[in-house]
Amino acid sequence: MSLAACLFVAGAAGAVEIGHCGIGRVDLVASSATTGDLRLACEAIDNGVEFLRSRGVIVEFPVHVRVVDELSSLHGVASLGQYDPERLEIRVLSLARFLAACAHDPPFQCPMTADVYRSFIVHEVVHAVTDRALAGRALRRLDLEYLAYVAQLASLPDDVREQLIAASGTQGFERPEEINAFIYFADPNRFGLMSYLHYRRPENGDAYLRKILGQR
Repeated sequence: MSLAACLFVAGAAGAVEIGHCGIGRVDLVASSATTGDLRLACEAIDNGVEFLRSRGVIVEFPVHVRVVDELSSLHGVASLGQYDPERLEIRVLSLARFLAACAHDPPFQCPMTADVYRSFIVHEVVHAVTDRALAGRALRRLDLEYLAYVAQLASLPDDVREQLIAASGTQGFERPEEINAFIYFADPNRFGLMSYLHYRRPENGDAYLRKILGQR
């Protein structure tokens, strides 16, 4: 992957490094950010966009990621990544801050790595793209999360993904009616693993994603 451009802009909060990669723009405003954060964010944009494009979602707009030192909590829960639909902006922690935040309570109960960090950005990229590409067509919150988690886990190297699945000790959803808000709000990452395991059943797969997206 090559970065088309990289420049520094002086602002009120100090220097901001801006990287452009494909249809993505990445702003490194975190004091802890490095060029490695820029590379991982660009890879995540490419992964998320390609995942959706290959499943019929047309993406004709830029994807904006801002790498920050801190994120506000949502409903009292610490956040590792967020999509702001009003600003059309994804905000994620830098890799260093992400690893520190997950050190004592890793999301998938496994040591966190750069691959897992990138996958969380993929998750937010899918939220951002579907929010804009569906042009206001409402989807259920659980369907959106199912889609984002499937893309997130599919973006991981096979060995890393299988490690997370094995460590969770969980089984996938067997029937669509089992995909419920109780599991999602109790443990979003367990919900994500169960969704991915449901997705990779031969009878589900991309046909189930097309159903979620309202495609024939």
